[in-house]
Amino acid sequence: SQPNLYNIEQQLSMMILSLTDQIEELNKRKERYGETNMLVVDQTAAIGLYHYHVSGHGRDALHHFQEALRILEDLISCHMRTFHAADGDCKRSSCCQYYYVQKGVLLTDIGNVHARNETYEDALVSYENAIRVFRSLGMNEDHPRVISTNRCLDRLQITVHNPVR
Repeated sequence: SQPNLYNIEQQLSMMILSLTDQIEELNKRKERYGETNMLVVDQTAAIGLYHYHVSGHGRDALHHFQEALRILEDLISCHMRTFHAADGDCKRSSCCQYYYVQKGVLLTDIGNVHARNETYEDALVSYENAIRVFRSLGMNEDHPRVISTNRCLDRLQITVHNPVR
């Protein structure tokens, strides 16, 4: 089974839980697996998605997406030191590719929050960083993740140049 499918199914199931249940699940995962674990990243991001899509609390969404990104970057760093110290190239292994795809997704989510909060420069930086991550994995312009993030950039350009007030 592919980790991506598991992640999508897990995030969808977590969206229907109450915020209290999601926070409780996050605490259980931290206790069981430690802070630097992909299950903690996924749950933290799921809480960010809840705030972004359900409660509309942009500041809380941003906090959780940034926290998930911080944990993920720690996880990548730890993985690099442990498994790829000799070759220095983590992105060729399937687990690392998954980590980097998730990093790009989180950067896009962060950009979306910034765009909604009208902090357009921060949104631009996040989207551009996401594109850079996706391209570093060999994704072309026709890859769905790149297309999606480019659409976010296009919407941002339209918003900045044609503000609706």
